[in-house]
Amino acid sequence: MKKRNRSATEVVNGIVLDVFKLNGYFIKAADCLTKESVLTSARWQILGTVLHEQHTVAAIARTMGLARQSVQRIADVLVADGLAEFLPNPAHKRAKLLSSTEKGLNTIIKIRPEVDAWAESVKDIIGEDELEDAEKVIKNLLSKLMRAEEQLIPLS
Repeated sequence: MKKRNRSATEVVNGIVLDVFKLNGYFIKAADCLTKESVLTSARWQILGTVLHEQHTVAAIARTMGLARQSVQRIADVLVADGLAEFLPNPAHKRAKLLSSTEKGLNTIIKIRPEVDAWAESVKDIIGEDELEDAEKVIKNLLSKLMRAEEQLIPLS
């Protein structure tokens, strides 16, 4: 059977739509994994970004492809709940650094057994080799697109 030649538009649109679906699946899974904690998928996403390294809200937003205002709102909630804190930024007086607190780290540690069990189930369903291949393809795609970001997504 001969494969139909598809246009770049068809292939890229297919990838984009599948990534949106995959993102939705992972958000749903994350919400299930965090339902017994004070975390939500959004809080987990932002807190996970600063577990081991401090970042500004703007840097988190850029890295995660989120609106800065959305990240700021979640960061403020994390700080109010004692899961994170804003620290002075030696590089910028106004842009504080968001950092996890001990309570934030412990909250992530508490959900770890469920996350580990879920990840093992995913591996069992997909297969270890295919899962690792998928990770490599996604990282490669992301790396190349990020390097070409200015060319592909001109600033308006």
